[in-house]
Amino acid sequence: MLILVAFAVVAVGYLVVRDPVGAADIARQGATVLFDSVSFVFQSLVTFVRHLFEG
Repeated sequence: MLILVAFAVVAVGYLVVRDPVGAADIARQGATVLFDSVSFVFQSLVTFVRHLFEG
């Protein structure tokens, strides 16, 4: 796990130094994907709880 984190840090550092605008765009896309994923999981959980207690 630590190796993956270190690799991600090196990759992000490389992108920021090499192409700051592209890195910002990738970070924005990543944040959007993360938000969409969390939103999907929350909606799925709400649907599950509704069906569980619906009767």
